Order: sequence, then C-alpha cells, then structure tokens
Amino acid sequence: MSPRRTLWYAFFGIAFILSGSLGGCWCIAIIKPANFRGEFSPDGASLRDSNAEALVEVEEPTPEPEKEYPVVPETCTDGATLPCPTGEKGVCSEGQRTCVNGTFGECKRLVDPSLETCDGLDNDCDGQTDENLVEKCPYNGDPKALGQGKCRQGKRVCTQGQWGPCQGEILPKQELCNNIDDDCDGAIDEFLPIQQIGTIRRYSTKGDPSHLYLDTIPSGYAFGWSEASTQRVLLTRVNADGTRATGSDWLITSKPGEFGNIHGMAWHNPTKNYYVTWDTDKGGTGGNAFIAAVSASGKRVYGSKLLSKGTRMVNPFVVTGSDYLGVLWADFTKNQLFVQTMDLKLNPLSTPQVFPVSTSFSPYPGIAISGNRVGLAFVVADRTGRSATLNTAVIERSGKTLVTTPIPSGGRRPTNPFLIGTPTGFLLVWTNDSTRQLFAQRLDRNGKPVGTRQVLAQFGAYTPIMKPTSFGAVVAWVKEDSKGRGVAIARIDFNGKLLAPASQFVVPRIENYIALAWTDQGKGQGRGAIAWIDTTRAIYVAPLGCK
Repeated sequence: MSPRRTLWYAFFGIAFILSGSLGGCWCIAIIKPANFRGEFSPDGASLRDSNAEALVEVEEPTPEPEKEYPVVPETCTDGATLPCPTGEKGVCSEGQRTCVNGTFGECKRLVDPSLETCDGLDNDCDGQTDENLVEKCPYNGDPKALGQGKCRQGKRVCTQGQWGPCQGEILPKQELCNNIDDDCDGAIDEFLPIQQIGTIRRYSTKGDPSHLYLDTIPSGYAFGWSEASTQRVLLTRVNADGTRATGSDWLITSKPGEFGNIHGMAWHNPTKNYYVTWDTDKGGTGGNAFIAAVSASGKRVYGSKLLSKGTRMVNPFVVTGSDYLGVLWADFTKNQLFVQTMDLKLNPLSTPQVFPVSTSFSPYPGIAISGNRVGLAFVVADRTGRSATLNTAVIERSGKTLVTTPIPSGGRRPTNPFLIGTPTGFLLVWTNDSTRQLFAQRLDRNGKPVGTRQVLAQFGAYTPIMKPTSFGAVVAWVKEDSKGRGVAIARIDFNGKLLAPASQFVVPRIENYIALAWTDQGKGQGRGAIAWIDTTRAIYVAPLGCK
C-alpha cells in the first residue's frame, strides 16, 4: 500500500472517533478498503471498480421511557400504599396497592372506566382517546321550527380534547315549490302562488261560453259542459293531472227530447252522486229549468226533476249541504229569482221563495250553504236601470226567509256576485260593471256584512269564482290588462283579505266564464284544476299548483 493511501485511512478513522467523543451518534463505521485496479489517471481521477461496499447503521427514534414503579417489598406497614401498573389502558392504567396485615395487596386501579368525554383522555379505557364524540349544538333558529321539515341542529366533533365548530345546521328559509317544507312550519309548498301547471288539455271544440262547471271528487275532478250546437249536456271525470279518467263522457241529457245548457253541478260525497242543473233556453227563447242526480258510475238516479216550466225559466244552480240541496233559478220574463231547498232524492223541502233580480246587471246570482242556512246574493236595478244594489238573503233549510240585506259597499253597478259558505257565515265576491274592480266581503250567518270591504283587483276583473278552503277561499277570475287576457288566482282569508298578491297567466282568446275546482289539504296546501273556453268554442282543462 502506498504512503498516500495510508494517510487517507488514518484521517477517516480519527474523524469517526472524534465524532463519537463529541456527543454525536455512537455509531461505528466499518470501511472495507477498496480494491483498486489500475492507477490514477493523468488528471487525478481514480479508476475504481463498483464493488466497494459501505455498511452504516441507521439511527432510530428513541422510545419514551416506560414509567418505573417501585419494587414491592415483602413486608409493609398496614395502611401504606404503593403505586403500581394495572395493565389496563387509558385512565385505568394507574393503580395502587394497599398494605394489609403487613403485606401489599393486589394492584387496584385508581380510576374506573366511564363514558368517553371530550377531555383528551381515554375515559372508557379502550385504548382510544375522545373517539366517536359528536354532540348537537344549540339551535339558532325559532325553536318551533326545530324538527319540522328539513330544519335541524348542527353537530360538532371532539378532536384532541376540544370541541370543533358546529356544522350542518339548517334554519327555516323561504318556501319553494319543491315538495319540501322549506320554512319548517309543518306544511309543504303552502301559500305559494297558484299557477297553471302541467299540460293543458282540450276537452271539446263545441263548447258554449257560459256553460262549464268543475267540482272536486275523491279521484280528482268532475267536469260538466254544454255543446253550443247540439245543446247536449256532458259530464266526465278528470284526473288530478287534467287528463280524462278512463271511460267515455256521460250524456246527462240522455232522455228523449232532452237538451239544454248546464248551469250548475255539485258532487255530494256521502251519497256519491252528482247533482246537475240545466235549462232548455234556445237563443233567448223558451226555457224550462231541470235538475237530475247522476251516480258515480254515470247512471241517472231518481229521474230528472222539472224545477219550473215557463216562458224563460233559466240559469238554474245547485249547491249541496250535509243532507240537503239548495237550488235557484230565474224567470227572465218577470225578473224574479226563485230559491228552494230539496232533499237528496230531489224531493222539495220547501216552497220556492221569490226575490227580485236584475237580469241586465247580473244574470247569474250567487248561492251557498252554511250549516242549515242557504245564503243568496243578487243584484236589483233601480228604476232608471242605470245603477243597481247588491243584496243578500238567507233562508232556513225549511225554506223560511230569515232576512234580506242590502250591501252598502256593493257600489252603484255591482255584477257577477259569487258566494260560498264558511263556518261562521258566508264570503261574497263581486265586480263593478264600470270600473272592473273586484271586491270581497265577509258576511255573518244572517247575510249581514262583517268588517270592511276588501279590494282584490283594481281593474280588469271579470266573472269571479271561489272555492272554500280551511283558511278562507281560493278565488279566480278572468283578468284583462296590457299583457292581454288571462286568468288570475289568489288566496283570501275568511275576511276576504288577500293573503298574497294574485298570480296570473295569459290565456289567448279566453271568454269571460271559467270553472274552478280545488282540493284543500290544510295549511295553505292544495291542488286544483281550471277550465275555460276560448272564442273558437274550444274548452280546455289544466291542473293548478305551484311551480
């Protein structure tokens, strides 16, 4: 070996020894001399082969020292204690021996297992700390909303002995049309604007403008209309989506010589019967008023009943009570209105009561039932024929007239009154013939106004129609404005006050008379259908809901 190589080995050996003595790693480096083949190149680089080996020990982390416990002596003084390991985990690992009769007993833990709490300790002694600790946070919304709909408390998770931030809280928000209780009040999609939804379906191309009626039945809706050319009265069942139910339309005027214009239709759920009224008026001449009962399968029951025969006995209408009917019709030759109560088999319970009526201002009076009372709303023109008064009347189930009341808030040219019964009386809507405003008024069981008149629309309103609900009513009317003609729909409370602005949709070429059905589901919820006719004689039905 050359002297130069010997010096290099000596240098590395001294360096490793100094490293250990100065507090470094007490590692021993074993260096195998390289087996050089050949000499250095002229530029000083060695010409080594690749079989040089170096073995170096890797430094490993120093484990935490285990806690040392004193050796247990053979004898001791009674009552003395000695710390000891229990062999368990977590807070159960620390134990203690107690000297009894001069001898230390077995090691007993100082702390027993308990429910895990967020404190950075293994309280249940299972080898895990703060595991699966999740708790609900205080709710920041209305306590009444908690647990309703989607509303819920947030949750927080324990990490390293500390509770983290609350996450996942859901507070009430504005109700949306999504079949979810967004505002967390226990109702879904309630009090949202009512719109025409789904598909509009055509039911006839021969309709008569003022002769179409809808009512709610368990499977959806019943729809009755008249054909202008043939004067046939037809009735069909409508599904909730507006489609025809299985089966053909029922011809109500099916007896020989029968024909007419439908003016009323009502479903009576306990008996499962439809009650239909029509007249035989032909273009302003002639006219007898009829009523018939039709079963749920479309068959005529109890025959048909002639309400009145005369020169022009027209516009018969029917409403159903719990166990009786209220029926009205008009004599256009004498400007008289007749009202009668009947049992469910079309037998009279009273003789017809007679009231004056103006056929020019309002050919269609209103009628409704509230308990054992029948309410009427009708218009009477003054002597000049240029103005009129709006009146109500109430008769008992037996037919006795209780009271007739003029409505001071009716204005000078009231028209198109429509009436529904409520638990405490009646609710009345009507329009002004000159201004086209739409009004509402609450009435007591005697037909007298309660509270103030409400304005539902300031202009462009025609032929309102209502359906009762648990909160008041759904009211619809034909609306005309700068956007054209269409339908407006709103909810009102029992005082006739709007619960929200009316919604509307455009219906090109719509005639003034519409039909409405509504299935109330409580808390502002429900579904409905609407029917209308256009200037081409086509009749359409569409479902109503939110969107």
